[in-house]
Amino acid sequence: MRTRPLQWRCHRTLGARAATRGRAALALLALCTLLLPAERAPAQGLASDPRAQPSAPPSSYKALISRFLPGFELAAPPVHGPLNPLDEQALAIETQPGVCYGAAAFSAEVEDLDVRVYFDGALVAQDVRPDAYPVATYCASARGTLRAVARAHAGAGDSTLAMLVEINAASAAAGPRDELSNRLEAAIRRGTARWLPDGPQWRHTFPVAGIARYDATLAAGTCYAFVTVGQSTVLDLDLRLTTPDGTQTTDLTLDATPLLVQCPTEPMAIAIDVAVTRGTGTVAIQRMQRPQRGRTPSPTPPRP
Repeated sequence: MRTRPLQWRCHRTLGARAATRGRAALALLALCTLLLPAERAPAQGLASDPRAQPSAPPSSYKALISRFLPGFELAAPPVHGPLNPLDEQALAIETQPGVCYGAAAFSAEVEDLDVRVYFDGALVAQDVRPDAYPVATYCASARGTLRAVARAHAGAGDSTLAMLVEINAASAAAGPRDELSNRLEAAIRRGTARWLPDGPQWRHTFPVAGIARYDATLAAGTCYAFVTVGQSTVLDLDLRLTTPDGTQTTDLTLDATPLLVQCPTEPMAIAIDVAVTRGTGTVAIQRMQRPQRGRTPSPTPPRP
């Protein structure tokens, strides 16, 4: 890139003229500075590949449901109303065993909105990311009362809370899933909608805080997402990807749902480190893939 040499020569030439020709040359020097900005450092990590950038937020609660809960329908009329910080909205329905349910909240004005789902009073799913369009899912194993609660944490304005039921006989026939599978499904729908699973889940139990590693081979021309969740007893979970040249990408957010994306341009082996820094319990990782147009991926399942 030739930006910096051009700028340096421009300053050198006009700077010399400014010393002898007064204000006009000084004005040209200022114009030169504006027109020839300094060279920028190359973007690193996820910012270096536009394919890995997050999509725009949904524009309404219907758009939220369409994106993150496809195949679901309303199980009850949504609740609408204004929320101030720490105000809550709630909605409850009765469940059937082996059926999956969803809760979604949306606000165009509230800055931070959380949703938590309780089954007969026990917390079973939640989305507490710092945004205003949380989604959580739960697959019931028995009849009972499923209650969703949306709470505003920052900002104020109108909000909508909806509860949904999945229209999928195969899901009900397959029977209920465990807590970790429910959490992983919610994270996948939230972070990698319309992506495809690439291999089976990988699980690891942490009796104490620590780090676990596994390796995977990635194909060229495909974007991969590593979706990671922990049980409710895992309070803080971190994720790190390391490429063969030592480049690292990390998600160190203070939560138990880290997610990272890797879009290699050539085949590579990658190391995945999962760290529980607070709490104990089992974590699950699901590798997802989004094939690039015109390419057929040839995935290799991860190996512990």
